[in-house]
Amino acid sequence: MQTIMKQIVIGGLLVLLPAFPALAESAGTDAVESEATEPEATEAESSEPSESAATQAPQDVLQGLVPAHTRGGFVSISGIYDNLKGSQEVISKYTPANQGMRPGARLGLWGYSNGIGYNVFGRYGGDPADQQYEAGIDLKRYWKSKFGFNKMPHRLGNDPLVNLDAAKGGPVVRHTSNDENINYCPVYQDSRWTNRIRAGSLVTLKFDYRNQVRKGTYQGRTMSKCSTCHVVSNVNEMDQETIEWRAGFEVGNARAKVGYEFLNRDFKESAPTPMNLYDEVQHPATGARVFTNRAQFEEKDGPLPYNQIPKFEKRRHLVRGRVQVSENGGALIGTYLNGKDSNKTSNYAVDTNLLSGRYSGFLGKNFRVNVIVRDLSIDSDSLFVDVNEVPGDAGPQTGKTYPEAYPSYGEADYWARSSLARNVFDFKVNGRLKLAHRTYFRVGYLYEGLERPTFEVRNTDTSTLRLGFSSSAFKTLKTQLRYQYASIKRPFTHIHAALPPALQMEPTASPLIGTQYYEIYEAREVNLTNFPTKEHNLFASVTWTPSDRVGLTAQFRGKEGSNGKANDISDWSNSVLAPSVQLWLAPSEKIDLLASYTFTGRRTDSLFTIAVYDG
Repeated sequence: MQTIMKQIVIGGLLVLLPAFPALAESAGTDAVESEATEPEATEAESSEPSESAATQAPQDVLQGLVPAHTRGGFVSISGIYDNLKGSQEVISKYTPANQGMRPGARLGLWGYSNGIGYNVFGRYGGDPADQQYEAGIDLKRYWKSKFGFNKMPHRLGNDPLVNLDAAKGGPVVRHTSNDENINYCPVYQDSRWTNRIRAGSLVTLKFDYRNQVRKGTYQGRTMSKCSTCHVVSNVNEMDQETIEWRAGFEVGNARAKVGYEFLNRDFKESAPTPMNLYDEVQHPATGARVFTNRAQFEEKDGPLPYNQIPKFEKRRHLVRGRVQVSENGGALIGTYLNGKDSNKTSNYAVDTNLLSGRYSGFLGKNFRVNVIVRDLSIDSDSLFVDVNEVPGDAGPQTGKTYPEAYPSYGEADYWARSSLARNVFDFKVNGRLKLAHRTYFRVGYLYEGLERPTFEVRNTDTSTLRLGFSSSAFKTLKTQLRYQYASIKRPFTHIHAALPPALQMEPTASPLIGTQYYEIYEAREVNLTNFPTKEHNLFASVTWTPSDRVGLTAQFRGKEGSNGKANDISDWSNSVLAPSVQLWLAPSEKIDLLASYTFTGRRTDSLFTIAVYDG
C-alpha cells in the first residue's frame, strides 16, 4: 500500500509589537526556563509540528526574561491545502488531512510589567478537531498559573479480517465485517490547569487539574464457536472521560528538600456496551447439535454484551526527599509510593508499594559512583470465574453438563490467578572513572530478584555486569565501547507446555468418547521458554570528523542469548549482528548529504509448535 500526501501552507503574519527590540530578541531565544515540576508533554503536544521562533515566543514569556513594561502580540492567517492518496492514519494520525483547502489562524498576546506577566496563545487549524489554546499568568513569582486546551483527531486502523478466512476439510474460519469502509477517527480533547503557589521562602504548594474526553467510534471484534470460528467486526461507540486531580507541597532549599503529592484519577465509559448475537452451537464437521455442553452461550441466548470497558479509578500517594551530604555534590534521594488502581465494574484492585533510595557522589577526584536500591511490591486480586455450565440438548450427553459427562475433568469454575502480582528487589551500582581528558571508563553491576507468588516459576534472579569505555580526547575522533553480560536463573518458563504422550492410538467412532482435549493438555511433559539464561550484548562506535563539513561513523551491534538449561528437550538461542556505516557531507551551508548502510543478520534456533486449526 502506498500513501502520498502533498500539503501546501500559505499564510501571513502580522506582529503587533511596541518599540521594544529587547523583547523580540529574548522571545526568540530564551523565552522561558523550563520547570522541573511541569507535567510531561501530552501525546497531542508531542505531535505538534515545530513553529518558528516568532510564534513560539508568546506561549511562555512569563518568567522575567524580558524587560519591564513590555507587551506585544501577533496574528497569523493561513490557508492549508491537502492532497492525500492512500491511508490517512499512516502519515496523519493526529492531524486533520481534509482534502482540499481549509483556513488556519493563530493569535498570541503577552505582557510583563512590575513583576506581573501574562500570555495568551490560540491556534485553529481549520477543522473543529484541530484546536489549541493556552493562557498563563505570573504574579511576581508567588503564583504561577497556566491553562491549556488541545483538541485533535486520532485515526485508528480498520482491520478487514480477510486474513482470517481458512478451511480444513469441513470446518472453516470465516468473518463478517459490519464496518466496511468506516474511517475510525475519534476526537481527543484535553484540558489542563496547573498552579504553583510560593508560601514563604521554603514552601511551594501545587495544585493541578486535567480532563480528557474521547468521543467517536472504534472497531470491536468478537467470535462465535462452534460449527465455525466466526469472527465478527462491528462499529463500537466511544464516549470516555478521564478526570485527574493532583495536589501537594514541597518544603526545603537547595541543600535539603522533601515533597508530597496526592493523585486522584477517575475514568468512565458512558457509551453503551456493544451487543452481539452469536452463532448456533453445532458439531464442526457434521453440523449436529451434540457439542452444546462445550459452549457457554449461543444464538438461543439472544444478544449478549462483549468488549465492556470498565469504570476505573486510581489513588496514589508519593513522597520524595533529597539531601546533599557532601560538598562535592554527593546526594541522597529517597522515594516512597503507595497506589491503588481499582476496576469498579468487576471489583478488582491492584495495590502498589515502592520504596527506593539512591546515593550519587564522588569517591576521590575522578571517580563518580551511583548506588540505587529499590523494593517494589504489587499485590493484585485473583478473580473467581463462574462458568455457565450448559447441559447438552442432543445426543448421548443430553441433560448433562461437560463436568457431568466427564467426571475426571473436575470443576469447571476456577480462580484466575494474577499474573501481575510480584515482589521485585533491585540493587544497582555503577561508577565512572576519568582516565584522561574527556576519556572515561565505566563499570556497573545490577541484581534483580523477582518473586511471582501465583506462578509456577516463583523466582527469577538476574545478575548483569556492564563495562564501557568512551573517549573524545581528540577533536576529530570519538570512540565508544560497551559490553554487557547477563546471567538469569530460572527465567520465566511455561511449565508442561508441549509433547503429550500417545494417549489414544486408534480413532473412536464418536468424538464424544475416547480421549478429550483436557486430557491431552494435562498430559504434556515438556517445559519451554524463549527467555535466555545467558546473554551477551556488545556495542562499538567510532566517529571521525576531519573537518566541520565531513563526518564518518562506523558502528557494530551484537547480541547473543541462549537457554539450554531452561528447556527440557531443546536448546534455544538467538543471535543478532548489525554493523553499519554513515557518511555525512555538507558541501555548503544550505546542503547536507547523508549516506548510510546497515546490515542486520539474525538467527534463532528453537523447537516450537505451529498452531493449526484442528489442533
